[in-house]
Amino acid sequence: NPQVNESSAVTLELAQQTAAQICDCDFSDLEFLGEQDAKIPVFSFKTANTDITVSKSGGNVVYMRKNVTAEKYTLNYNQALSKAKRFLEKNDMLSFKETYYFTDEGVCVINFAFLDGNTICYTDLVKVGVSMESGEVVLFEASGYLSNHKERAFESPKFTLEEAKLVVSERKKKKKSSVALI
Repeated sequence: NPQVNESSAVTLELAQQTAAQICDCDFSDLEFLGEQDAKIPVFSFKTANTDITVSKSGGNVVYMRKNVTAEKYTLNYNQALSKAKRFLEKNDMLSFKETYYFTDEGVCVINFAFLDGNTICYTDLVKVGVSMESGEVVLFEASGYLSNHKERAFESPKFTLEEAKLVVSERKKKKKSSVALI
């Protein structure tokens, strides 16, 4: 799983290579738009239909959005989830668990939290959007992950699972349980 690398400055050329890889386009198709000094300073690029930002420190893709519309839905959620997982795997992001999703304007946006052993780190989110028509990944957003991810040593939970279940209202159904960082 790629570690957030904040210490190494990247060249514009390396950032452009990373952008081309994530949007699956040729290096020459990318137009450099400039640099942005935000919470995560980035190099910005675009193609005819895609906007991409790559962090100036570490060379991580922060954001990618393809401007496409879906005329009809040909995929269901499970198919979109499978496409999103393959996208993360292809980009060496292996320790993530889907947490929730929504579909808007033909794009199923699935939120993935970093999985640190058995602990779901909701602070370390990435979003992957899949076109419900073509199955193409049209959105990737990693600012939550890049801003929050770090090596952690977790203390033992204050309560056992059985003790925690006793604290939750009896009116609430308990479908599943896990350890989480919120």
